[in-house]
Amino acid sequence: MTLIYQNTDLPDGEPQLHALIIGCGRFPHLGANADRKACADSAVKIAEFLLDPATLLTTPIGSIELMLSDPDKEQGQDTFPRLDPHDQRPDGDTGVEPALGATVENVVHKWADRCDSGRGDQLFFYGCSHGVTDRDRTGLMVLEDAKSNNNAPWKQLLNVATMADWIPPKKEPAGSWFFLDACQEVVRGIVDQLEGEKGIQPIRATTRELGQFNERGLPKPVALGVGYGQKTFAPPGGGTAYFTEALLYGFANSCVEFKNGEYFTVGKKVVEGVSEIAKAHYNRKQSTTAFGQDSFQARYTLCRVLEPKVPVRVTRSGIGGLRGALPLRVLKDDVVFTERDPAEEGDTWAFEAPITHRHMTLEMQVDGLQIQNEMQIDPPAHIHEVYGDEE
Repeated sequence: MTLIYQNTDLPDGEPQLHALIIGCGRFPHLGANADRKACADSAVKIAEFLLDPATLLTTPIGSIELMLSDPDKEQGQDTFPRLDPHDQRPDGDTGVEPALGATVENVVHKWADRCDSGRGDQLFFYGCSHGVTDRDRTGLMVLEDAKSNNNAPWKQLLNVATMADWIPPKKEPAGSWFFLDACQEVVRGIVDQLEGEKGIQPIRATTRELGQFNERGLPKPVALGVGYGQKTFAPPGGGTAYFTEALLYGFANSCVEFKNGEYFTVGKKVVEGVSEIAKAHYNRKQSTTAFGQDSFQARYTLCRVLEPKVPVRVTRSGIGGLRGALPLRVLKDDVVFTERDPAEEGDTWAFEAPITHRHMTLEMQVDGLQIQNEMQIDPPAHIHEVYGDEE
């Protein structure tokens, strides 16, 4: 079963968020070393985030479809715990279906058809897997049965890019979110095909629907993935993939705007923020690209954030960076807010600042030189570089 959650208790007419989550890390036809446990683990983290009562979604969850292909389990043995009384599986059942091409195509239809545009519903898609490119664009997600048919080896690819292009005009959601945590590698076997490979395109919009969508100014999708030809990474033994790690941090903390006296996670800030958060908070380089129509214009919200914070990383140009910089501290209104532990080493230093602390002062001493910098800290993340012997 793929429908793990459906809330039938929501009041009539109340907008709902419908989620489709796919974590595919089992690839029996791709050869040795293809499996990636982190893909299934990351999908589980996204589902847990949406189901967590502490996540203050602005549009309540209406349904969640989940598919997992965990390489630590045999096909048909994938599970997800029962976390909510609205779980739709039979009593005691924790099973979920694997991410096979035919199943995925069918479930995409069910998920999208739940969207009631008149009610103001939103759609949310997340996928984590291997990924490949067609000749000219990103957004192809590898499913478990890829290369299972020698006559059409790459047919089992989910085309997330065209989903982001075509589902919003077709279903007219009040907001749509598409996230693909997958490498976008150029594969010779795909490039050499006469017409490339478009993969599975479950839903297609007409030119009229596309034109009307743009003409009426309906909400553009938030669609974020990895750049053409780029790679993304994850812990080799399992855990949360690094793109997803930064994405979840942004949802819960810093991809926010201030609206009507509160902070909300906003689509355009998520698109802008994931790569910056990866660098500032985790010290990782993460390539991202927006593959939807005008994703940087999306101003609708995902959740309310009570105490937003901004990741900050301090760096210094030159050999050694911040090594030997003591004391190294940050002040707010002439009071020490935080300082680096003298035992901590490294050429950079990271901390988190409440979003209200926009103006702070950095003080450090290195090689006998006292350095003081003013810092302007803005979400979603801030990298502050001290240049050489700047005072």
